[in-house]
Amino acid sequence: MESWTFLAFFIASAVTLAMAVTALVLDRRR
Repeated sequence: MESWTFLAFFIASAVTLAMAVTALVLDRRR
């Protein structure tokens, strides 16, 4: 099993989670 695939998946998941959290914080700040 290649670690690069796991790393890419982890980064994509982290970016998606960060975007969701940012949207939630911005929406709550209004």
